[in-house]
Amino acid sequence: MTTHWARAYTTYLYDMGVTNGVETTEGLQFQPEKNITRGEFALMVTRWMGLNPDDYAGVELPFADLASIPSWMLGGMKATYSLGILKGSLEGGQLVSRATETISRAEAMTILGRIQPKGYPLAALTFNDAASVAGWAQSHVQSLVGQGVISGYDNQLRPNDPVKRSEVAKMLYAIL
Repeated sequence: MTTHWARAYTTYLYDMGVTNGVETTEGLQFQPEKNITRGEFALMVTRWMGLNPDDYAGVELPFADLASIPSWMLGGMKATYSLGILKGSLEGGQLVSRATETISRAEAMTILGRIQPKGYPLAALTFNDAASVAGWAQSHVQSLVGQGVISGYDNQLRPNDPVKRSEVAKMLYAIL
């Protein structure tokens, strides 16, 4: 991690208490290239917003897959759901959290678009793969691009790719 491009972002967020890494046999590690799950992302967003996940213990989640959410993720899921930041997905007519599944870049940008300060211009998306941004994510992606939070890779947004922990650190740092 000492030479990783996201080191400054991850160190800052660690110092803020937003992230604490992943427990491994070698100790606590950030694992910047690891894909992040929806539950991990929700917990990072909760901490980034300065919220105490314990304050949301009484929130009832409507997700059909509630039993699959690990207890350490539950507070972040409850906080972001109760604030309308994370809404879940409809699958087979049921609302599910998919907390342990990886989150796509478009899904992450949508959630970040819901928490960023309002009033930023909606930038035209001139990326080569702009047409692959889903309609439900469009305005949030445009706003994050307009704010300079998202710059893409080699003129691509890669909205359907899983988002990595390092990318989340950079995005959260950029909207401070």
